[in-house]
Amino acid sequence: MHEPGAAHSGGSCQLSISYDNGTVWNVVQSWEGNCVRVRKGLEGQLTNSYDTDQAYTFRLPDHLPSSDYALIAW
Repeated sequence: MHEPGAAHSGGSCQLSISYDNGTVWNVVQSWEGNCVRVRKGLEGQLTNSYDTDQAYTFRLPDHLPSSDYALIAW
């Protein structure tokens, strides 16, 4: 990302997984609001300035089937 960025005032993001080459997607994690994160101190304001901390954590559920081929999409 570069200045002025692409924060879009903090929308929402999802991480999904597919086992059939992208025909069906299963949502693993949703982040509602402030994704991509806006610059600290500007949260809730109309801005396109992003924060440098874009680390997002998630856990893959234990019940997901094992596979030699899976697609993960952000």
